[in-house]
This record gives sequence, structure tokens and C-alpha cells, in this order.
Amino acid sequence: MVTQKTNEQLETEIYDKYSKYRTELASDQRQKYIGQLWDLVFKWRKKYKKDEIGHEAYMAVCRVVKKDIENKIGFLKYLSKALYNANAEYYRKQEADLLGISKGILSTIKNFYKAITKEESNAGKTLTTDERIRYLSSFSGMPEKRVKKYLNIMAKKNIISLSIESENEDEFDLLNSSTVRQPYMDNSLNTPEEEYFNEYFNKYVRSNNAKIVCKIIEAIITKKQKRSQPCYRALITLYCMKKIKDIEGLLPVLDRKVLNRFQRDKKLPNYYEIYLEYNPKTKKKGASASASANLKEFIKHFKASTIEQNP
Repeated sequence: MVTQKTNEQLETEIYDKYSKYRTELASDQRQKYIGQLWDLVFKWRKKYKKDEIGHEAYMAVCRVVKKDIENKIGFLKYLSKALYNANAEYYRKQEADLLGISKGILSTIKNFYKAITKEESNAGKTLTTDERIRYLSSFSGMPEKRVKKYLNIMAKKNIISLSIESENEDEFDLLNSSTVRQPYMDNSLNTPEEEYFNEYFNKYVRSNNAKIVCKIIEAIITKKQKRSQPCYRALITLYCMKKIKDIEGLLPVLDRKVLNRFQRDKKLPNYYEIYLEYNPKTKKKGASASASANLKEFIKHFKASTIEQNP
């Protein structure tokens, strides 16, 4: 029976490999220590997967061993930070490739997202599309027409959470924390119907009468074919989690599976992922299109239902 090494034992072994690398003169032996150190970091930080960030982690290790760090604690902090950044770099590449956009555009979109989030938090409300365009134009110095192009990219690509990097790296506990994606609201360009939904819901939340919205949503769901209802409810749940700042009033009609998944993973899935769970034979592109069509249908019915009740 093979006994697994404790975290403390792994840290000691990692630092030992680093120390030997620093004193070794033969290049082939030094390269051997890098390989051993690279292998050990995945046993030490199990949240990182070698088959995912193997290349980025290897390059990080190569950079770290060249640093002259005096003690074990300092070295482990530096190595942990390097692995964290390697993981972030891997996902940045994945995001850019998946979205089919350049890293430069992705960087601008991230900055826009953070700026909007902060401004809406300060304002205590969700900005309209026009307000976002004006604010971002002032924030970035870009013409409003160009800002709108970036927001349209965010809308077309259905961008929700773009960064796993810590917002406050100085306070980030590198040795004891786990890297998770934060639950971000979707700040992509809203359609008039989406803005209507957000405003209508927030109106009833402020009046402590969210039951009206729940009743409308449940009625829309039950009109679907019975076999389609679970997927429809799950997609609506994810939509509300991304669009509404306080969903507590909607909990009676939301999908528990999606809510529990968020509590477990600390991140929101993509719409196509939810659709594929209920329609596993569908291809990814088709799942994305079908999920989008379902949500557009939901928003359309929601608006029609509220207008009927309040002509």
C-alpha cells in the first residue's frame, strides 16, 4: 500500500529540489530537478490539473527556480503565486480561443466589465445600455460608437465571467486559499426586452412583492411541454442568477440543481452547458443556439404576460 505524502512533506521535498537546483552546476542535472519539481507541484496543489495547465506550469517552474529566494516560506509563496498566474494564463488562452477573439479585445472587455460592475455597485442599480455606453466612453476615452462595438461583442459571445484573477492580490492568501471563479452578473449588452425584465423584477423586489414575478414565471414554464420544462426552468434560473442582483424572492420557482451547483462550484456555468445536461446528443454550437432561443422566448412571453396583467 502506497502512503500519500502530507502537504508538509511535499513542501519540504519541493523546497529541497529547488535548493539542489540552485547549487547544481551540471545543466542536465538541473533540468532533471526542474522536471521533478514540476511533477511535485501537481501533487501539492491538486486543484491544478497537469493535462490542462501542464505547459504553463512548467514554464512557471522554470522561471521560479531562477529566483534567489532565501527561505522555504518565501519560496512556496512565490511558487504558489506563479502557479496561480499559470492557471490564469491557461484560462485566458482558452477563453480567447473559445470566443474566437484576440487577447487584446478580451483584455479590453475585461476592463469594461470591471468598470461597469464597479459603477453599477456604486449607483445601486443596473445601468441601461445607453448609460453603459456613455460611462465606458468617459471611462476609456473611446468614442461611443467604438464602445458599442465592444459591448456588442460581449452580447454576441454571451460573455459572463472572463477572469479568475484575484481582484485584490495583496490580500490573497496564496498558501491556504483555493482558486475559484467569482459569480459575476452578466453585463453584456441588454436587449430592450431584457432591460424590461430587469426593471419589472426590481420594481416588485423593492415593493416586497416578488410573488407576482414568481407566478408569471411559473405560468410560462408550465406552458412548455412537460419533458422540456426541467431544461427550461434550469435555463431561466441561470439567466436570473446572471441578470438579477438579488434573486431571493425568486427561489420558489428556480431550479435547485443549478443553485446547488453554484454553491458547490462557486461559479456559474454557461447556458449551453445547462442545455447539454438535458440534451446530451446535441452538439455544442446547436446547444448554444437552442439555449439562446429558449431564453429569448421566455423574455418575450414574460413581457407579454406582464403587459396583459397591467395594460
